[in-house]
Amino acid sequence: MLRVGFILQANAAGWLGGLNYFRNLLQAVWKLPDRRIEPVILTEPSTPASLLNGFPAVEVLRHPLFQKHTPSWLLRESVRRLRMGEPLLQAFLLRHGIGLLSHSEPLGPHSLVPTLGWIADFQHRHLPELFTSAELETRDRLYRRMCKQCTCMLVSSKNAQRDLEEFAPGTRSELLRFVCHPPRAESSESPTELLQRYSLAAPFFLLPNQFWAHKNHQVVLRALHKLRLQGRRVLVAATGSSEDYRKAGYFAQIENLASELAVTDQFKFLGRIPFADLVGLMRACLAFIQPSLFEGWSTSVEEAKSLGKRIVLSNIPVHLEQDPPGALFFDPHKPEQLARCLLELQDAPDRAEVAEKLKSDAAAAQETRFREFGRRYQTIALETCRSEGSWSRLLRRVLAVR
Repeated sequence: MLRVGFILQANAAGWLGGLNYFRNLLQAVWKLPDRRIEPVILTEPSTPASLLNGFPAVEVLRHPLFQKHTPSWLLRESVRRLRMGEPLLQAFLLRHGIGLLSHSEPLGPHSLVPTLGWIADFQHRHLPELFTSAELETRDRLYRRMCKQCTCMLVSSKNAQRDLEEFAPGTRSELLRFVCHPPRAESSESPTELLQRYSLAAPFFLLPNQFWAHKNHQVVLRALHKLRLQGRRVLVAATGSSEDYRKAGYFAQIENLASELAVTDQFKFLGRIPFADLVGLMRACLAFIQPSLFEGWSTSVEEAKSLGKRIVLSNIPVHLEQDPPGALFFDPHKPEQLARCLLELQDAPDRAEVAEKLKSDAAAAQETRFREFGRRYQTIALETCRSEGSWSRLLRRVLAVR
């Protein structure tokens, strides 16, 4: 059984898409009937148990090496800054029999433990205006080091794989398309009570994105404004964090634009709400909206697929690649197209029948999709370790202590 380490930081809750990614990946692997790998979560002592909710019952190793500003972490960081690799982390992995470090930065050019790197997307290359020059340089430097030193790179889409080949030609990469398990947390309230508490009424659309600049909330507000001028009302509920470290005033801009366009009664900002409530709204909404200017492999799209919900989404390449059943696409710079899509779904006379059919089809296909996600990752992990030289494998067996 190959033990595979996944480093989970305590601040992962700030990136809900990433946290969901790891939760679903480990669930998919854990459920394999022919499982040949054993996931192990590596995290800091202060990581709250709540962060691990929804993860399978895998082994969790807590150590100060993973916690910023502890003596162990400072020593590890000092060694890294001297460009001496990660000997402390490598020794920890060997001591615990970890044969592969996944979704990680490399341990150094001569590491005995292979690494699977992961680049979620190349957003900074497509939307450089959202990053400072220092951030652009830092990302490029990190990604080049990963491409050079990791045993293999994981990407989530063909689109990202093309970007990787252009960025670092010849890099070994494997495609692993993320699949989301249907969220199962149930609210204690009925759908009617839930909608009343959030001042919503059916039908409504759900926009479950963080308020980050590339998520493109403006196009939704402008679409609602165009519909209002036509005498039509469409209700959108928006959830997610209002903080964007790259553009601190973004949420205030959205609030001001909503007021300016007089659509505050049609665009309900709910903020970060309990997960059970979010799941309830996912199930109760008419459809999702995903208007992003750029994505790696959208969690919202995968959640819509798994729940069998319709979704209106921007026609960026990765969304076209995900191609969810029953989707309607629009140009993310043309609110009039989005407005037409929203009306098409809201006015459809057979919307209840279509919704039931999509839900049934999604349920029938889900286990196969999820199992193939786990099996695909297992194959990549095993082949990555096999690709190492025999001397490296022998040294790892000699040095590993269980």
